[in-house]
Amino acid sequence: ARQRLLASEEKFRSFAETIDEGVAIVASSGKVEYVNKKFLAIFNIPRKELPHYSFIDLFHKDDRELIEDICNNQIKKHGKSQKAQVRGHKPHNKTLLLELTVSPRRKEGEIIGAFVVLRDITEQKMVEEHLFQAQKMDSIGTLAGGIAHDFNNILTEVLGYASLLEAEEDIPERHKGKIAQIQEHTALAAKLTEQLLTFSRNAKPEKRPMLLNEVVRDTTHFLSHSLPDSITLTTRLAKDLNPISGDPVQLQQVLMNLCLNARDAIQDKGKIFIRTENVELNTDELKSLPGLSQSSVVHIRVSDSGSGMAADILPHIFEPFFTTKEKGRGTGLGLSTVYGIVKGHCGEIKVHSVTGEGTTFDIYFPVLLEPEATIDSEKIDSVMGGDEKILLIDDEEDILELSKMMLEKFGYKVITAESGERGVEIFEDKDGNFDLVIIDLIMSDMDGKKCAEHIRTIEPEATIILSSGLLPDQKEGEDLTSLVNGFLRKPYSLPTLMKKVRETIDKVKGKVKKEK
Repeated sequence: ARQRLLASEEKFRSFAETIDEGVAIVASSGKVEYVNKKFLAIFNIPRKELPHYSFIDLFHKDDRELIEDICNNQIKKHGKSQKAQVRGHKPHNKTLLLELTVSPRRKEGEIIGAFVVLRDITEQKMVEEHLFQAQKMDSIGTLAGGIAHDFNNILTEVLGYASLLEAEEDIPERHKGKIAQIQEHTALAAKLTEQLLTFSRNAKPEKRPMLLNEVVRDTTHFLSHSLPDSITLTTRLAKDLNPISGDPVQLQQVLMNLCLNARDAIQDKGKIFIRTENVELNTDELKSLPGLSQSSVVHIRVSDSGSGMAADILPHIFEPFFTTKEKGRGTGLGLSTVYGIVKGHCGEIKVHSVTGEGTTFDIYFPVLLEPEATIDSEKIDSVMGGDEKILLIDDEEDILELSKMMLEKFGYKVITAESGERGVEIFEDKDGNFDLVIIDLIMSDMDGKKCAEHIRTIEPEATIILSSGLLPDQKEGEDLTSLVNGFLRKPYSLPTLMKKVRETIDKVKGKVKKEK
């Protein structure tokens, strides 16, 4: 009998010590009578120290009442296992999220304690929360992109008509200043729209090989005139910082938003600190930064000594229109724009903040491993027209009329189509006899890409420009580049439209002439 008892106990211990859940036997008094290795590992407690703990001491104080109710009342009342999600403690005040299963322990029919099984679900919940947050951000980004698309159409009309007025020869001098004001405020509205587009990750950054230190120096020089004397801004920039592929304007916007938020968080005197460095991430660090595809990165840290943020606020700070500032002091788009720009640069951003102890943002960008061609944006020197035949395709009637007016004012012959399907019909009916086709990318019946594909089947050598406020992302842009001859960003002014049209037509004509 003794041998059978020892064999049975050995089987129990062998099973209990090898499973991946924490197992404990707890007496009715709360004394822990047995735990397996996994249980000790979950709480990071040496076995010799276990007698110093009662079972309830291992859990968060706010969950102890629930656990006592389960152990002392629920399992006795129902006579079956009870489950709950509770928080546990590790040394250094680290909190665990645990799945707790408590089953009645019986002797001669009487419940004399409990069998407890614990599973650490901390990492699982973090992954679930990250996935949920990513899905929510994507959904909000899609919504923001849709709003920005409609708003860009409105701004295109405002800016277009202002440009037409400006181009009038007999316009009174007293009205020129008013037109300039319309154009200036439209440009400001366009920047707000661009923030929404950047957040939705549909904005296409104009990247080039660059050093992040240049952006930091330019930004801090500008901020030196904007920050109060009570706030000290200091930097520590790596001398051998590796190059990245980035849009300097967008990255400067990231730093500006973070520094101005830091300024608002500092109540009286305080500090803002910016640091750059080269970092080689190890495997675990790279896993914790899922947005990165390589271990060689440039790290920039922006920290402040401000008021900090509470733990319940942190999960929401990158959501658009979420703000902790007083009414009228913030749009709630600053950090969502930062998030969108960082993601658009294939980077990753993390934030650490404690109420009363300041906030730190850590941003990581992949190091540029291969040289890239730079993208230079030229200034518009003059408006040049022509006599070529152009087909305009857009499902916004007002924009069709405006664009036609602008093009015809400078000599072009224009035919319009109010939908993608109608545009294809006109193009086929005219045997592709057009020098240029301008197609809106986002249309309800047939989007610009499909429309361009149909036109290419009719005339493979057709010259096509896609127009939209939602410029394609990198992958989609690569697909469209082989399909069309150029992109026209909304909102556009008369000079911008004329320059793009003239450049595209001349480029295609020059190519054909060269081939002949």
